[in-house]
Amino acid sequence: MTLPDRVWVDRDLPLQDAKVITPLSGPASISGQLPLGYRGIETPDRKRALVEWGSAIVAEQEGRDPVFGIVDELSTDGDWLNVGAGGFTSYPQGMPWTGPQLSSTKIDPLDVVRAIWDRLQSYESGDLGVVVGEGRSLKYLGKPEGKELTAAKRFQAYMQEQLDYTKEQAEGDAQLVEQYATKALAAAGLPKGGLLIRQQSAPTGDKRSKRNLWFKGNADGLLGGYTWNGKKWVELSTAKFNAASDWFFEWLDQKEVLKDSKAMYSKTKTEFNDAKSKVNDLSDQKADPYQLNWWETHDLGSVISDLARETPFEFREETKWVGDDALSHRIVLGVPEFGVRREDLR
Repeated sequence: MTLPDRVWVDRDLPLQDAKVITPLSGPASISGQLPLGYRGIETPDRKRALVEWGSAIVAEQEGRDPVFGIVDELSTDGDWLNVGAGGFTSYPQGMPWTGPQLSSTKIDPLDVVRAIWDRLQSYESGDLGVVVGEGRSLKYLGKPEGKELTAAKRFQAYMQEQLDYTKEQAEGDAQLVEQYATKALAAAGLPKGGLLIRQQSAPTGDKRSKRNLWFKGNADGLLGGYTWNGKKWVELSTAKFNAASDWFFEWLDQKEVLKDSKAMYSKTKTEFNDAKSKVNDLSDQKADPYQLNWWETHDLGSVISDLARETPFEFREETKWVGDDALSHRIVLGVPEFGVRREDLR
């Protein structure tokens, strides 16, 4: 039979000294010798039929299911052709995992086996029609994230939102403080960037600037507004004073708002850092997923063998006729082994 198209070439192959072995949890083995002329046997479309990994042998013994083997060894011995074939479960041997990563913090080892066969048979010319049997091991690979860590990360995310919000509030309040100061200065005819000064006595020193606005007074009230002309403080007109003082009081009020929002931001930042530290303290509860990926997983046959040993479970190949020409292939599973009673399934 050719693979993967499964075209029969010879239904009565004269395999001499044939040996058929059907081990548990491993691929079947078919070996023997053919007359050397079979090396050149051809398919109906004139292609070589007996080639390694491109053909299969089916061995039959009366009263038993057929045994299917993929030809994986051909060598000459005088007038004879030595032939070796491995059961269909040899297919994963030496095959890497390709495509999207498999990653799970809770997956039954038998589901990993199913995923491997699904992946292998999704390849072009890779579908052997193998079905992995039913069954659960009730064991799991991978480590889920701890509940405490999950809760801590959720709270950290919440505090991050609060931190972003309070930071935005503080930044917005700071912008309003600057805007109100600019409007107060503009009302007095001054450019942006000067100081707003409130005190009883005239400012001296470097406070005497053409950019600064002085309000004479204290917390109880203002008596007037002044700008510096380079020689002396000049009092504002009533209209300018009224407009500038209105914005000045808006500025004072907004400074108090900014003070509160900064305090809230500082408090929230402390709480966020505490939440972040809590997550770090629970690092031992991090998830540890079971993974198959293309850069590390290079032999899926070894993966299945390791899972069978560590879980444990057993498997065997099962091939049956479907009509006169077709074959079905099934991997039958036994957990923890064939013939053992599972008390936990009662």
